[in-house]
Amino acid sequence: KEHKTTNNITTSYLGTSKKLSKMHSLSSSLSILLLVNIGSPRGALSFVVSPSLTTLRKISDSKSRLLYKSSTTPPPPLTTVATTPARPKTQTLPKIIQGGMGVRISSWNLAREVSKMGELGVISGTAMDVIFVRELQDGDHGGHFRRALASFPNQAMAQRALDKYFIPGGKAPTKPYRSLPQWTLEPKRQLEEAAILGNYCEVWLAKHNDDDSPTGGLIGMNLLTKVALPTIHSLYGAMLADVDYVIMGAGIPIKIPGILDALAGHHDCSLPIEISGATSDEDNAIAFSPNQFWKGSGTRDLAKKQLRRPSFLPIVSSTTLAQSLLKRSNGSGPTRGIDGFVIEMNTAGGHNAPPRGWHYEPEDQGEPVYGKKDMVDIKSFAKVAKGLPFWFAGSYGRKDKLCDVLNGGGNGVQVGTLFALADESGMESAMKQNILTQLVQQHKLKVFTDPAASPTGFPFKVLELEDDGPPTSSSIKMLSELLELEDDG
Repeated sequence: KEHKTTNNITTSYLGTSKKLSKMHSLSSSLSILLLVNIGSPRGALSFVVSPSLTTLRKISDSKSRLLYKSSTTPPPPLTTVATTPARPKTQTLPKIIQGGMGVRISSWNLAREVSKMGELGVISGTAMDVIFVRELQDGDHGGHFRRALASFPNQAMAQRALDKYFIPGGKAPTKPYRSLPQWTLEPKRQLEEAAILGNYCEVWLAKHNDDDSPTGGLIGMNLLTKVALPTIHSLYGAMLADVDYVIMGAGIPIKIPGILDALAGHHDCSLPIEISGATSDEDNAIAFSPNQFWKGSGTRDLAKKQLRRPSFLPIVSSTTLAQSLLKRSNGSGPTRGIDGFVIEMNTAGGHNAPPRGWHYEPEDQGEPVYGKKDMVDIKSFAKVAKGLPFWFAGSYGRKDKLCDVLNGGGNGVQVGTLFALADESGMESAMKQNILTQLVQQHKLKVFTDPAASPTGFPFKVLELEDDGPPTSSSIKMLSELLELEDDG
């Protein structure tokens, strides 16, 4: 498909330069890669009511609280394992996880609002190094990144980033961005600092009010397992900001529990990197030493303060994969560092696990075909979860689906579409309205599970939109009337 794009973000996370396009830079008649969960249009609209989370908060007392009380059996407590003294013993479990959607659709603004409502707000850590330096070059509107940088434990590093990238008032539109070096197995110091600072700032902003006071809400970070090179540095930056959860899919994150254990104590760690064409005797891994990193900044004492180890929730698509992670992950404790699961069905937005026995062939033009073997039963999963909490995703953004999970022994649902269309998400406002208008006028969305859209090799949801210009007054009126009918039951 041909895309007319501007302001492309060039990265090399997968060993080859890829183009990650900002949502608002797409124009004309096109197909876009939209990391959202596409469920029933009627169900989605009944939850949206208005694209604003402020409105959602107003109806929470009349609908959500009653909904949460529908299960008479309380959810099982979060299982804790002995890893480091900083690991939390207890933690309030959310019933709703806001999906982690990149690049920065799940922004700190969105995650903060969800967390303040008592649920789990999630920021996307994808490409935060690039986003960080570009936001500074755009003038850091509102001063949010500078506010977060003022709290960073190494002010010399924060000032170094400001001196290098911050442009008061923003750069000229015709002037190109000052770019970062590409990721390699031995990343440059400049790149390491940008990844750590960018993820620190995004998590810190999600956990603090505008007056810098803590919100007290839960914040998680979502990363793609296949985007492996910046993973350790992204995790470390988020942990410095006291992130509560780490959620990872698009691959099998079997090494992440051990990395989280190590980073909590500032210990050395490494992550194996799969490289096409590499021989079996090559040891390809990216390593990180917090002690050496802080020593290079002249603040080695920062490695002496224990960090709180976040809870880790891998995203799985089968009971078999969940069981494998519980047996083979490299974390400590009886569940090997696994603290729960998110189970994504094949209708979930973003990346999907391929169907059982399916192998992509270049000549394949159709969608992967999913069958009964690709479905996961809630009660069956509860039996293999070893008492760990779990959340279902993929067309579960409806109250009846939430009740099904709660009644089946689960803890809640992960939802993307509802939050991607909220005012606080990073998606361009005109595009949000375009999606809502298409739902109203056509009562459906054109969603295609593309077997080759993502460089990760996983099937990926593509939402096809036509640029029909700004919404008309008639379409807005039609939408308002429909939402009023949905709100009335």
